[in-house]
Amino acid sequence: MQLLPHQQRAYDMMQVENRGRIIIPTGGGKTYIMIADLVNQLRTANRPTISVVVAPRILLINQLHSEFSRFYDNSVTTVHVHSGEVDGLSTTNARELRDIVITNGALIHSHIIFTTYHSLQRVVDANIIIDNIYFDEAHHSTGRYFHQAVLATSKFANRSYYFTATPRIGRGDSKVRGMDNNRVYGNILEQTTAKELIDSGKILSPQIIPFDTDTVRDRYNAHDVDAENLLNIPHSPEIKIASKYLVRLKFERRAFCTDSRPLVIKPTLLFSFTLLSSFSASW
Repeated sequence: MQLLPHQQRAYDMMQVENRGRIIIPTGGGKTYIMIADLVNQLRTANRPTISVVVAPRILLINQLHSEFSRFYDNSVTTVHVHSGEVDGLSTTNARELRDIVITNGALIHSHIIFTTYHSLQRVVDANIIIDNIYFDEAHHSTGRYFHQAVLATSKFANRSYYFTATPRIGRGDSKVRGMDNNRVYGNILEQTTAKELIDSGKILSPQIIPFDTDTVRDRYNAHDVDAENLLNIPHSPEIKIASKYLVRLKFERRAFCTDSRPLVIKPTLLFSFTLLSSFSASW
């Protein structure tokens, strides 16, 4: 795997620091830094290891598994810890997870656990030693309901790394949960600027394309309006290449008798405008 300069800087720092933050703009290839480090750890370890990859959504953690699995063989066991459907080993029971990983009181071969922030506490409750843990979209780790599990792993994991494009800083009551808490998140190991990636041609500069619309956007229709506007943007020729890969998701609304307002399932933005630009640049 050939790393780009900013990726190499982050990777090199991870070899000398056991904890830290890697802050790189969207489209900068954070995933491949994680993969490069994990592959090196698997190759150089003198014993079986346990590594954990954490992401905010099941869709994303399954995607990460697909990308990671290209770089290790069947000697490594993969386990998913979340409520989604996957092929292979999967559980949300902490005791069962421990039984999968530990055989007759010993770790026989290396394991990689793919989990979400919602299910990370199950990994903590399994009471297993974590050698490497990689947090994708690490700004989610500052959430009130996730931070206790993140804090626990920071105390007993041998190596912990937090990847994000948008570090969340704590203020007031949430200050202890902020990513500027060095006791939990460590120091900044790499902070790549968008300018560096734009100047090197890795991503394209964001564009502002004004257009007229008669639609009134409010809190209830925001997801539909944003999707419609994105599809109706008069794209440049470069963006048109990528726009055919957009999938417009349909969302179900259900009214509950306990609340007069409809429950709206908001979409996850699969492609930011910058991502669209960087994607089109690669074609």
